[in-house]
Amino acid sequence: MIILGKSKHLTRQLHKVWFPKHISHTILGFTNRIPELMSVADLLITKSGGVTVNEAIYGHVPMLLDGTSTVLRWEEFNHDFVKKHGLGRVVKKSYRIPQMVTKMLSKEEQDRMKMNFALFDKKNPEHEIKLLVKQMLSS
Repeated sequence: MIILGKSKHLTRQLHKVWFPKHISHTILGFTNRIPELMSVADLLITKSGGVTVNEAIYGHVPMLLDGTSTVLRWEEFNHDFVKKHGLGRVVKKSYRIPQMVTKMLSKEEQDRMKMNFALFDKKNPEHEIKLLVKQMLSS
């Protein structure tokens, strides 16, 4: 599934991309159903924004982060973090995308990343926010 958000201008280009017969694909524009779509994804190819990266971590969705152009300084942390914890990879050259996607969709790589997600200690945001508010109110 390819979700363009508000980047409708990419639709024509993406319809020209050749996909092998065993890979189905659908191109969507803007949708507010990202959490549901991420829950069935095998791989997320995305820029390295903090919200998206965190949603993928909590949803256990392996990521291929875009490093093909200038990355915002505060998003560089996400590249290092995802690589360090084995939750995905970073692509620096666009010609490497097909090779990296193929590798990341292999059973071995999917199993490795699933194990890394399972072992990664994620805090419960609902619990953490309550503790933070309590701490702020007691100060």
